[in-house]
Amino acid sequence: MTAWGDRLTDFFGTDRWLEKFYHPSAQPSLFDDETRLEKQASFESIGAFFSERLKTAFPEVADNSLMLMNSRNVPIFALYFAASNSTAVRIANHILRG
Repeated sequence: MTAWGDRLTDFFGTDRWLEKFYHPSAQPSLFDDETRLEKQASFESIGAFFSERLKTAFPEVADNSLMLMNSRNVPIFALYFAASNSTAVRIANHILRG
C-alpha cells in the first residue's frame, strides 16, 4: 500500500476503504500480472463510509451532513455531527436539514 493508503487507513481506522472506494479493473495490464484498481468512489459514497465509521466511535451521529460546495458547485468539504447526547444530535439534524 502507498503512503496515501496508509494515511487513509489511519484516518478511517480500517483498511475497508479500499474495497469500498476501488474495484478491480476489467482491462488487463500489458506489462505485469498485477491487478489494477479503478476508483468507484464518489463524494457521497466516501461521506457515507465516513458516517458509518463515525457510528462505530460515537453513540449518536446526525443522519445527514452539510456539504459545502465551491463556486462551481463541486463538493469540497462535509460537516458531520456526532455526540453522546441524543438531544444534541436531534437539534443538529434539525439544523442540517435547514
